[in-house]
Amino acid sequence: MADLPAARVTACRVFSQAGIDYCGPFQLKTFSGKCRQIRKVYVCVFICFTVKAIHLEIVSDLTTEAFLAALKRFVARRGRPIEIHSDNGRNFVGANNELRKIQKALFKVGSSLVAVPDPDYTEIPMNRLSRWQLVQRMNQHFWRKWSSEYLNRLQQRPRWCKGNVGFKEGDLVLVKPSENSDSLKWHLARILKLHPGKDNTVRVVTLKGKQGIYKRPVTKIANLPYVN
Repeated sequence: MADLPAARVTACRVFSQAGIDYCGPFQLKTFSGKCRQIRKVYVCVFICFTVKAIHLEIVSDLTTEAFLAALKRFVARRGRPIEIHSDNGRNFVGANNELRKIQKALFKVGSSLVAVPDPDYTEIPMNRLSRWQLVQRMNQHFWRKWSSEYLNRLQQRPRWCKGNVGFKEGDLVLVKPSENSDSLKWHLARILKLHPGKDNTVRVVTLKGKQGIYKRPVTKIANLPYVN
């Protein structure tokens, strides 16, 4: 079982590592004078990968422009994220292409260049601290508790103490049926490509079966036993 991604276990500002997705549609009732109109809207969900804080923004449609407007409102309230994680929705991909056109230097630094890092206040007696230093001490104490207690409960490992079970390109595997399928039959497929992550742990593979070419997580496939 692989380690959690670095974005999940690094102490940082809230929403520095954010995930985004849409939910909906919802019916929104608007009034203009005596006229009443019902519109279809969506909700853009921003989730902090570190502490699971949630920020919601209403968007009018699924276009790139609507998402960029929601992203601007989010940044104005929560600050600019270091990384944003999403699926390959057209609005997210389009927004990524638009933002790449902006000068890259504007995104190099998320805070002031002259900002001084805070010293460690956790070892200083509380009666010697100012109110601001006391707040910083509580913040540092929280992150220590978060690292020593929360992370250990986030990923307990009663199983899968070893690495991947040696999947290789060309292997014949059994594919677990999807949860929405009524069939209990596991299908045969062949591994075309492995997709290792930043830690060189393979979590996703590309398969070829009778359904075509598709991707599956390694937790949904099983090696066929064979004898040399």
